[in-house]
Amino acid sequence: MKEIAKQLLRIDAVRFNSNPQESFTFTSGIKSPIYFDNRSAYGDIDASNAIVAALQSVVNDMWDAYDAHADVIMVGVATGAIGWGFGVANFMGTPFSYVRAEAKPHEQKIEGYKLKPGDKVIIIEDLVATGASSLAAVEAVRETGAEVLGMVATMTYGWPRAVEAFKKADVNLVTLTNYAELVQVAMKQGYFSPEEGALLDNWYKAPENWGE
Repeated sequence: MKEIAKQLLRIDAVRFNSNPQESFTFTSGIKSPIYFDNRSAYGDIDASNAIVAALQSVVNDMWDAYDAHADVIMVGVATGAIGWGFGVANFMGTPFSYVRAEAKPHEQKIEGYKLKPGDKVIIIEDLVATGASSLAAVEAVRETGAEVLGMVATMTYGWPRAVEAFKKADVNLVTLTNYAELVQVAMKQGYFSPEEGALLDNWYKAPENWGE
């Protein structure tokens, strides 16, 4: 959805640095000249309302596809998607849980509503890069015996390896926008110069080589 891409650009949620020595580092270790701070949308009422409304629309489609209105549970991935997941759950009147990346001895891996075998779950995620942390959340939910109907994320980089990982894990991933669309909208708005656009294109094709 280009509207979400436009909202993220409007609130300066996109950061860029062409210097490899000052690049951004993903959880996976990949270094990047670009960073999407989607959580900054929590501080802008128009952007946050647009994101929650878009997420809710996709969730409704999943509900209809699986006829799961009666017992669907919203689960957010900590920390970036807790707010989005709770917002969707609140508006739709469903229970809510969130999955921690790691849990201390006195904490539970999944907080909030206690998932049980047979529950139907839709997972809300913020951003999908390699997909490793997102799919770890899926595994944590499945370990409770709950069924994951799908995952809805604000955006994805759309790398083939992530697409394949979700396919292998049998997870239906739907996103509001993606890397290609966001960069395309940014270029049209003059957010990046042609040279910066070329740099981003080259980085996307071989992110592991960035900075070498």
